Amino acid sequence: MYQKEEHLTTKYCNAYRELNLTSLALLCQEAAIEDVERMGYDRSFTLDRGLLWVIAKQHFDIIRMPKYEEKIFVQTYPGKRLGPFFLRHYRIMDVGHNLLIKGVSVWCLIQADTRSITTLEKANIQIPIEAMGGELDFPKGLPPFEGGIQTSIEAKYSMCDVNGHLNNTKYFDFTCDLIPLDYQKNNVPVSADIHYKKEIPLGTKVEFSYGKDGDGYRFSGTNFDLKINYRSR
Repeated sequence: MYQKEEHLTTKYCNAYRELNLTSLALLCQEAAIEDVERMGYDRSFTLDRGLLWVIAKQHFDIIRMPKYEEKIFVQTYPGKRLGPFFLRHYRIMDVGHNLLIKGVSVWCLIQADTRSITTLEKANIQIPIEAMGGELDFPKGLPPFEGGIQTSIEAKYSMCDVNGHLNNTKYFDFTCDLIPLDYQKNNVPVSADIHYKKEIPLGTKVEFSYGKDGDGYRFSGTNFDLKINYRSR
């Protein structure tokens, strides 16, 4: 298991002085990349050979959102395989070793030129299977979402990453901006699910719909499905 310590400065937090969902996804993503590089698989195995790491799905269960100026520990380790896909587990702990957030993501490798999925074996990458107990399983698909408000998102320069598409963490930025402020003021996220169905390349605009859905908000389109569940503060 790989662990890194983080001090939650202003760049990680929202107006309510809590870790925001974008920063949560970013901290987990960066820890995962660092863990793979620690295993010896740096960009010479991937980017320099025309291969890209991508995330297909993510799920987070949130017990408590850590606060501004709090010290946390981000833990991550690889999980079981399903064909070319493999799980990556995450745990956010406080200084008292209390579990704050548990997460899982589904990773794979794609060819940069064709955007087709390849295997770790073809890339000569061997990711071990680790288990610490209590892991989340492969994230389930979200049920169909009909109706809602129709809108769009454009993959602008500031939102895209080295893969040339909308970074997986940025989906939380534009979706959370659509949730009414009064609702966010009175509620805190308890879980988040996202399925990246089709990448959104730099400069591309895509349509999707959104609206209140049960105990949270749902965002759904051809390229992605996202659901954030909330509870009262």
